[in-house]
Amino acid sequence: MVYGTSVDPQFRPATALWVAAGQPIRAGGSSVTAGADTTIVVASKALGVSDDRGRAMALAIAASANRR
Repeated sequence: MVYGTSVDPQFRPATALWVAAGQPIRAGGSSVTAGADTTIVVASKALGVSDDRGRAMALAIAASANRR
């Protein structure tokens, strides 16, 4: 997994997460494998959350999206 910065649709700062297919995603004590290349962007500035919270949200979304 790679965390970084991105922008939301209104070009405000956002938190991004990229996971390559086949890589493990560990969140909340469980682990899933990414079934496809996964990109999650959380509009942290618009939501009024910190970068740390944005990363946690992106990780939870990626794990949920890849559960089968």
